[in-house]
Amino acid sequence: MDDETQRAALRLQERAEKAEQSTQGVESTLTPHYRLSLADQKKQSSLSTAAKIGVFVAIVFDMIVPYGMGRAWALSKTGQVIRAFQHIDPRGWAVLAWLSVTLLCACLGRAMSATRRAGWLWLAYANFFVVQLLAGVGLLKWNFWYSTWVVYDESSVFADAIDLGLMASLFGLVVFAVVFVLLLVMVKRDSPLNILLQGWMAFTLFLLVEMAMLIGMLFGGISIFANL
Repeated sequence: MDDETQRAALRLQERAEKAEQSTQGVESTLTPHYRLSLADQKKQSSLSTAAKIGVFVAIVFDMIVPYGMGRAWALSKTGQVIRAFQHIDPRGWAVLAWLSVTLLCACLGRAMSATRRAGWLWLAYANFFVVQLLAGVGLLKWNFWYSTWVVYDESSVFADAIDLGLMASLFGLVVFAVVFVLLLVMVKRDSPLNILLQGWMAFTLFLLVEMAMLIGMLFGGISIFANL
């Protein structure tokens, strides 16, 4: 009985040694990236403290500086700004403002879903600069038409068009977010409508909502365009 127990123990030991050797062989064929633990991979992919501070400073810069520049131009160089406005039709300024916000949202959306997000984040950063600059020039706020009339007088139609373009795109984003959340909550997994929540179909839905907002702004009887 003791001999059988010893033989069984030896067989188990041999199997354990073979399994260990095969595991070591597999590990030797893996790339260094896969040999890293999950914690090590997170440490490598996470930003350092200095990088996080740099990102924060860059975001604050993009929020404050272009808006301040645009507002300063509107108040101190009003004549030059008006002459620059007159090169483009007010509807063109509205479309440009709408496009800047829409591209910003699209780039941020792609950055959240793409594997390589750095390029999309840089595009979003550049678009945010343009958005803030236009908002500053247009003196954007909820009752912007009072400020634009005081500063630009009869040429305020251009600044009003910029503000309407920015607000139309932001309103489109809100509408899309509400529709997306409702679909996410109400649509079952086996429903054909579930395709609207996935990838490029969701992006297409976003663009359709934004286009509807743009068309409604340009041709929906908004008083600012009544006399154009």
